[in-house]
Amino acid sequence: MVIPTVTTLDATNVDEEEAELNMDYDFKDYISGNVRFAYKNQSAGSWTNTSWEAKSGSDSYDKTVTGLVEDTNYLFKAQLQYDSTIINGEVKSFKTLD
Repeated sequence: MVIPTVTTLDATNVDEEEAELNMDYDFKDYISGNVRFAYKNQSAGSWTNTSWEAKSGSDSYDKTVTGLVEDTNYLFKAQLQYDSTIINGEVKSFKTLD
């Protein structure tokens, strides 16, 4: 079987307290599964996860995260889950406005 893929895209609509996180996904032979984002303040140790969203096929997905701290660097990555396997997309960054 062909392994699913997930691509972290740049964050958009970034302001002082929120940002829209974006990804592309393709479940390939597995047909369906779940996607979510993990993000954190660049100086934090642990990731915050959005909730899993059931998806199928190949498409894009975005999620707006709120409650961010202004003028702060954040890291984020797209995640895809199929069966019991989680695939991480590339880690990207954005900075909230001040």
